[in-house]
Amino acid sequence: MASWKERVRKAVVRIATTTRRDEEEEDVTRIIGGGLPLLERSLLPILTLASAVHTCGIFIRRLLYQFHVLHQTRLPIPVMSVGNMTWGGTGKTPMVEYLAHRFLSAGLCPLILTRGYGGGDEVRLLQKHLQGTSAKFGVGPNRALLALSILHQQAVQNGSTFGADWSKQNKSKEAGEDVGIVILDDGMQHLSMARDIDIVMVNVVSGLGNGRIVPRGPLREPLQGFKRAQVVVLHHADLVTEQRLRSLRGMLDHVLGSGTIVIGSRMRPHNFYKVDGNSNLKISLEAMRDAVVLCVSGIGCPESLALILQQEGALHVERLDFSDHHWFDAEDLEEIRTRLWQLHRRFKEHNVLLVMTEKDYMRDSATMAQLSDVGALVLQSSLEIISGYGDEYAFDELLVSVAARRVSVVTKTHEPIHICSDLKAIILQFISKCFQRVQIQVL
Repeated sequence: MASWKERVRKAVVRIATTTRRDEEEEDVTRIIGGGLPLLERSLLPILTLASAVHTCGIFIRRLLYQFHVLHQTRLPIPVMSVGNMTWGGTGKTPMVEYLAHRFLSAGLCPLILTRGYGGGDEVRLLQKHLQGTSAKFGVGPNRALLALSILHQQAVQNGSTFGADWSKQNKSKEAGEDVGIVILDDGMQHLSMARDIDIVMVNVVSGLGNGRIVPRGPLREPLQGFKRAQVVVLHHADLVTEQRLRSLRGMLDHVLGSGTIVIGSRMRPHNFYKVDGNSNLKISLEAMRDAVVLCVSGIGCPESLALILQQEGALHVERLDFSDHHWFDAEDLEEIRTRLWQLHRRFKEHNVLLVMTEKDYMRDSATMAQLSDVGALVLQSSLEIISGYGDEYAFDELLVSVAARRVSVVTKTHEPIHICSDLKAIILQFISKCFQRVQIQVL
C-alpha cells in the first residue's frame, strides 16, 4: 500500500495535469455530488495559496535582477541554456547530450554545467555517453562559480590572462581541450548566469497541464517566460496526434517572442542491454516485438516511455511508475517481481520483458543489477531533431553561428514585468476559488 506521502504526491500531480476545461467540468460535477476525490479537494486551497506565494517570489526575484540589485555573471565565451517551463520529464538531459555532440563534431569543447539533482543520475548518464571526448563537467548548485573556476584554471594553464580580453586571446586558438562553449543544464530559471541562447523544452505528451504555477500546477514560472527563449523544442512530437500538436502550438504562439525558432524532437531507441553491468553487449529492439512489457520507471513523464515501447512493436505495455529520481529499494524490487510474475500468469503464451530507462539504471546500477535474474533490460536511446515540426534549418544555422563565434554575444533582453496586474489577477483568482468552494459546501 502506498504511503501517505506518495498518495499526496499523486494527488498533486493529478491536480497539476488537469486541464482548465477539465477543472470547469469537475466544478459542475462536484455540485451534483461527484468530481475530484476528497484528498484533492482538500489540497486545492493550500496549493492555490502556495502557488500565489511562489509566484510573488518569482516576480520579486526577477525585479531584483532587472534593477541590478542581484547581478548576473557574464562568461567570456558563449553560454547556451537548456531548460523548461514545467517540472521534469521534458528531455533537457538528452538535448544537452545532443548539443554536446554537435559542438564536439564542430571541434568545440563544451563545458556542461549541472546541479547534479536527484543523486546525479543525469550527470552519470551524460558522462557515460560522452566518455572519451573532450567534454568537461561542472557539478554543483553555484554553476557560475564553477564555470569561472574552470575557465580561470584553463587560462592559467595556457599562460593567458583571464579577464575582459581573455576571449579575444583564445578566439584564434585551435579547438581541442580548451573550453569553447558552456551548456547550462536546467538553466531557464538560473538567472544568476547570463546566457546567449535559451532553449526551452516542452513535452507535448504532458503539455502545460492546467497552466498554473507550482505547486498548484506544473509551471515553474508564468507562460510569459517563453518570450526569453530563442528556441522552443516540442519534445516527443512524434507521439501525439496532429490535433494535439496544433492545439499546443496555438497556445504557445500567444506567448512566444518574435523570431523564436520552434522545432520538434523525439527519443530514438537504439538497443537494449542487460542490467548485469555489460552495456557493450547490445540486444536488438526486435526482442520486444510482439512481447508483453512491464515498463518500470522513475522519470518525469513515464507515459512517453510507454508510448515509445508501443511504437517499437510491443504487444502490450504495463507501467509501474515511481516519482522522478526515485531511489529503488528492496521493497520496490519485490513489487516489481510481483508485477512481473502476474504478467507471466496472464500472458502465458507470450514473451514477457522487464524494461527500464537508462537514467533509472544509472541512478543506482548496483540495486537494479539485482533484477538480472528476471532478465531486466535497459533501453538505450538518444534525442534527434525531426523534420516537419518547425524550422530545423534555422536551428542548425543558429548552432553553426554560435560555434563559429567562440565569443559571447548579446542576450535577448528580458520582457517587461507587469507585477501589479499579475499579482492582482492571482489574488482575485484565489479569492474567487475560495468563495466558490464555500458556496459549493453550503449547497
